[in-house]
Amino acid sequence: MKKHKKWIIVAVILIVAAGTGLFFYFRDFDAKGYTQAVLDHMFQGETKEAASIMKNVTEEEMEEQYEKQVAAFVENNITGGIEVADSDRARFENLTKEIFAVMRYEVTKEDKISRNEYEVSVEIQPTDIFPVFVAGVKQDSQELMNKAEAGEYSGSEEEINQQMQRDYINHAYELLESAYSRVEYGNKETVILKVKAGKDRAFSISEEELNDLILKILRLDEIQD
Repeated sequence: MKKHKKWIIVAVILIVAAGTGLFFYFRDFDAKGYTQAVLDHMFQGETKEAASIMKNVTEEEMEEQYEKQVAAFVENNITGGIEVADSDRARFENLTKEIFAVMRYEVTKEDKISRNEYEVSVEIQPTDIFPVFVAGVKQDSQELMNKAEAGEYSGSEEEINQQMQRDYINHAYELLESAYSRVEYGNKETVILKVKAGKDRAFSISEEELNDLILKILRLDEIQD
């Protein structure tokens, strides 16, 4: 039961990949509006505004991307490697959407550095959901191991492992739901996102800066092993 040691970096990679896949081509570029659309799509599942300012992408495609992002987050960060019923997977995905939706951020201003580069300021309030969740998972994993060593599970090695996995899934959901229901926010801080145009004049957000925002708003940088 060591999955909690692997999920943090994967979470960031998945979200960054989704965020930086959105491009803007128009001549009169609104860096602030573009950044707001990227963040709203990523955290709120808002597809209408994102699709309205992106080139060659439909609202349906944006919705599909959002759903895949959430499903991949759950698979790689919470349930990966464990056989999970479709109903349980759906529960985790719905809860993850609710968690992302309560992220507090505000795009406050844009500074034009050059014709092809902007710096956009985003004010965020980090949440304690994942630090609390990970701490609970670590404790719960140890308790499951203690139960196994004490002989509280019965059957073959495979059967015992399946029982432990079922307990892990049930407990993990309860822990995540509890952390979400008791969410607390930290002090406001500002993150700078760089939005640059490539050779084809397609603007996109810097992976490094978006990654930094995700780490800070979810406080993942505090709980890496």
